[in-house]
Amino acid sequence: MPDAYSVLLRRLQTAFDAIVPGSDPSCGRRTGPTSGQRALALSKQVGSFPQKVAADVVAAAILDDVCAVVEISGPGFINLTLSDEFLTDQIEVGSADDVWSHLNGGSAAGW
Repeated sequence: MPDAYSVLLRRLQTAFDAIVPGSDPSCGRRTGPTSGQRALALSKQVGSFPQKVAADVVAAAILDDVCAVVEISGPGFINLTLSDEFLTDQIEVGSADDVWSHLNGGSAAGW
């Protein structure tokens, strides 16, 4: 299973591409793809209100299996609350990878 960052980035990339192909949803790993600032920047590019662009991104994004809550706040920030199930899956996969890594001398490959 891909890590949470990769899952969100891929899903949001698809949503942003539906508005402007090739647009970048990422603000980097520090703030991650969950940073709503990208919808604000995209609104200037398409000449629309930030809240509308954020709503269009949310409508185009497939996040039901990843997020418990997706909301737009303020001037078009997109707030994502990851679901407990998704986080649990991420922890379980990460824990399993760590166990195999330690048993195989630092590499999960080859098991």
